[in-house]
Amino acid sequence: MHSLPPPRHLTACVVAIGLALSAPLGVLADRGPQPLPFAQDWSDTALITTDDDWSTVPGIEGYLGQGLTSTTGADPQTLLGESTAAGDLDLLANRSNPDTLINGGVAEFDGIANPTIALNGSGTADAPYLLLSLDTTGASGITVSYTLRDLDGSPDDATQQVALQYRVGDSGAFTNVPEAYIGDATGPDEATMSTPVRVTLPADADEVPLLQVRIITTNAPGNDEWVGIDDLLVEGGGEPPLPPTFAAIHEIQGSAASSPLADQLVMTRGVVTALRSNGFFLQTPAEETDDDPSTSEGIFVFLGATASVARGDLVEIEARVTEFVPSADPHQPPLTELASPSRISVLSSGHAIPEPIALTPADMSPGGPIDALERFEGMRVAASSLTVVGPTLGSVNESAATATSNGVFYAVSSDFARPFREPGIGLLDPLPSGAPPNVPRFDTNPERLRVDSDAQLGAPILDVSSGAVVTNLIGTLDYAFRTYTLLPDPPDAAAPPGITPPFAPLPVRERAPSEFTVASANLQRFFDDQDDPSVGEPVLSNAAFQTRLEKASLLIRTHLDTPDILGVVELENLQTLEALATRVSADAVAASEPDPAYDAYLVEGNDPGGIDVGFLVKGMDNGNGQPRVAVTRVTQEGATATYVNPNTGALDTVFDRPPLVLEATVSYADGTLFPITVIVNHLRSLIGIDSEEPSGTGTGGARVRAKRQAGAEHLASFVQARQEARPDERLVLIGDFNAFELNDGYVDVIGTIAGQPADPDEVVLDSDDLVNPDLLNLVASLPQEERYTFVFDGNAQLLDHVLVNSAAAPFVRGVAVARGNADAPEVARNDPSTAFRLSDHDVVITYFGAPPTDLTEQAWLLPAGLHRDPRSRLYEGWVVVHNRSQTTFTGPLHLGLDQLTPGVTLVDATGMFGELPFVTLEASSLAPWRVLVVPVQFANPNAARIQFGPRLFRGLLP
Repeated sequence: MHSLPPPRHLTACVVAIGLALSAPLGVLADRGPQPLPFAQDWSDTALITTDDDWSTVPGIEGYLGQGLTSTTGADPQTLLGESTAAGDLDLLANRSNPDTLINGGVAEFDGIANPTIALNGSGTADAPYLLLSLDTTGASGITVSYTLRDLDGSPDDATQQVALQYRVGDSGAFTNVPEAYIGDATGPDEATMSTPVRVTLPADADEVPLLQVRIITTNAPGNDEWVGIDDLLVEGGGEPPLPPTFAAIHEIQGSAASSPLADQLVMTRGVVTALRSNGFFLQTPAEETDDDPSTSEGIFVFLGATASVARGDLVEIEARVTEFVPSADPHQPPLTELASPSRISVLSSGHAIPEPIALTPADMSPGGPIDALERFEGMRVAASSLTVVGPTLGSVNESAATATSNGVFYAVSSDFARPFREPGIGLLDPLPSGAPPNVPRFDTNPERLRVDSDAQLGAPILDVSSGAVVTNLIGTLDYAFRTYTLLPDPPDAAAPPGITPPFAPLPVRERAPSEFTVASANLQRFFDDQDDPSVGEPVLSNAAFQTRLEKASLLIRTHLDTPDILGVVELENLQTLEALATRVSADAVAASEPDPAYDAYLVEGNDPGGIDVGFLVKGMDNGNGQPRVAVTRVTQEGATATYVNPNTGALDTVFDRPPLVLEATVSYADGTLFPITVIVNHLRSLIGIDSEEPSGTGTGGARVRAKRQAGAEHLASFVQARQEARPDERLVLIGDFNAFELNDGYVDVIGTIAGQPADPDEVVLDSDDLVNPDLLNLVASLPQEERYTFVFDGNAQLLDHVLVNSAAAPFVRGVAVARGNADAPEVARNDPSTAFRLSDHDVVITYFGAPPTDLTEQAWLLPAGLHRDPRSRLYEGWVVVHNRSQTTFTGPLHLGLDQLTPGVTLVDATGMFGELPFVTLEASSLAPWRVLVVPVQFANPNAARIQFGPRLFRGLLP
């Protein structure tokens, strides 16, 4: 599954809080403001002698930036607060090894040819920075210049962003200086790369007794690199910035995805329409619009902190036009906004809020362009009726087994059907190098609308499930996570929306007496309350573990009707699975239900996070003194299998969670036995499949794709070997395959396993056809509206599959998906009285029917006495059943009529077995050489000659 870090707007609302900067007690630093000109080139190697001691460097300090952000790769321009963590002042003195020093923070490298101070992000140094304290009294046109130096000569190539910020005084939020931003100051094997930076600060930096200037980086994805901050010079007399020119909001927005005024300082005005924790929205008053439907009249003003304006204020602002693209997703289309404002003036208050634009089905059409709503970006809009297609999500506290809503859900116009994942690579993602010409492209379903229900200050969270209809939703249109996003107005600004209906689960049907069931359930990181020292797993409290057990028990008993064989995915260990089996039994007995007496099977795999696959197998008495499912053996497949990592040439492990193979026999009370082999799988996830992050000689995405291909091909070859060795072995593959039923354009995992791989010119990594005869994907045969087990960003998709071979397929009676997880809001996880949102995957269950035994060849079956009853107008007669074998026929016994004359109906039929009507005999057994007379009755409206071939069966028929 893909998961992107939060966009800048969400990050900034956490970090851009007005925190006071005050050095902790005992810190060694000289914070006295230094007069201009101020210079430091670090050539004096005796200047610094002790770790964490800045007292010999007047006016300069270094900090780790702990807690400024929790996002890897965060844009430092957005981090405008400061760390108050104890021990944040940082300095590694007298170092000489920038290629190998793995600490994050601030370091002095005086043992290299050109000494300098450098910054490096890490897991603890979230946003390290240098802080300069300056006195600009008597100076104007303050110019800051320095050289960024790549000190790391190793192959590491992190995207090391560097930003410049300032503030007047020693408290409050910093102001970012966009002109100084460097998107990446380092490169691989480039310890000679240098980047000069020189900017003039805005006029509010002039003539102040304390100006603080900050140079800041962040913890980058991958291995961070040391960036030297050298040749520092701060002086007055620079050219003052040019005054901004006035531009109306529609002129700033333009008619394209990017602003024609990008990176320019502008002055504009508008009415404040919405407030966020990190800025506000402006919209042109109705009388000043340009009447051009292709240009938006709204825009977001990014502050990094709460604005001191109110809805209805007419505001004039001077700021820089920026095109925001989150550093974590460089292929996201840009969002035009105003940033780093130098002036915000409230001209007047109490103005009418512009009326919302009504979004029509044509605006949100499945066939529309991906940027269909661009012309409304930043404006107030109204949706009369939306149908939720992705429930409200949130964050999960695994140790407490609780969830907190984030208020975000996905919806489409109620005029349209639910969107599903389609073949191909997403339109916004570049094709990997060397991709063939006909790789399909997925349009990402532009009809989807993301709703961030509590983004506006004062707006409540809306926790809704898929299928709910939300009416009268009014708010401001934003853009985040590659999706246009509606931010609903708070209740005091608009009538509250209507929401119907409540969430309703969909359990599966009960099995028929002749059936048994095989299911698979991804239980989503199901850990216990015991610490495993070999794995860094979350350890649940006992209460949290009991809650998870209770919800899982409810799922298994009330939603799945206690499957005979249950493959489980994402379980911690055998002890955890045994605890679940025990809980299911206890709950069943307490509820006066049959105890399934599950036996647990799990073999530890290779997953670094400690999750595995396993089985719960029903061991209850089948009514004849035998276990319902008798296990022959359970074996792990592919635990030591390897593939060649394309980025390193090394042999890496194919399976983090190796497939687990169960060979078992299902037993019926009548003695019928049904051997079956079930393979539970949890293949390599989709995370990182599109990554362009350098890794060795290739990219992170290339490694992921190669591993997914290797897993699919290994499993396909394993299945084929079993089919060739035992053609009659009934094979059933279940689990979370982390792959769609269709070609995703990167690797056709399911097609490869099923023996139907995509054509080589339609997939980046193609595979040979390794399976013959092909496997049948049962879930892919469901009606389109039911063909999903997971919901990602509002797209329903199928990740959990059931594949059967030709030996098992004839005995399939049905397949179903138990609903209650993928469509439920995340906070449903908090309710232990329901199974809802135990996991983010729905559960797939398959019904199999054991074949009856055909006794026809062991009996004499003689029709007799056929005549027409004039009163009932029916034809009546008998079939004599004579056991001519040496063994007793045990029941239930059924008489079937093969090739019955067309137009003739068996009136007293018990049911149909395929195309054969049958009657179940009253006698439960028939001893050798004993005879039964079975009455039969027919409707024959055409008075045709009644003919049929009698057949005798033993066992359970549908």
